[in-house]
Amino acid sequence: MKPILLLNFLLCIVNPLLDAVESGLRSNHYTNKHLFTADSKTYIDEDFDLFFKKFKTQSSTQLSRIVFPLKSVYISHDEETVEHTNRSDWKFSNFDTIKKLITKKSKVSNDRVDVVLAIEDTGVHVIYHFEKRKGLWWLIKTTDGST
Repeated sequence: MKPILLLNFLLCIVNPLLDAVESGLRSNHYTNKHLFTADSKTYIDEDFDLFFKKFKTQSSTQLSRIVFPLKSVYISHDEETVEHTNRSDWKFSNFDTIKKLITKKSKVSNDRVDVVLAIEDTGVHVIYHFEKRKGLWWLIKTTDGST
């Protein structure tokens, strides 16, 4: 396996699992990931709100929990443009530092949550689409309907 592929694997898959196990060993409970066992297998069930609290403020969480290349759909005057962002091109945004940001969470299903980000009086309107995969939340797509 090439070193870069191995590094991406470790960052994206193994690291969150190790964090969950280490946290459980230290505290015997989970603040944002819940482990449970069924049929001799261990599963993780991450709480979306606690995950998003980290995602919106930590660059390491953003980079480790985005499915790259990230699909971004731009909607303008009945026209859609699709672009894909590679990991190396991703720009970190700390949502807590954006003035007049309005955030609205919408649960689409047990495994899908959309978060609408709008900036008051600017026309900015972006939807972040999250999906739970193997018990962990991932950003899988963005839709930008800004005017």
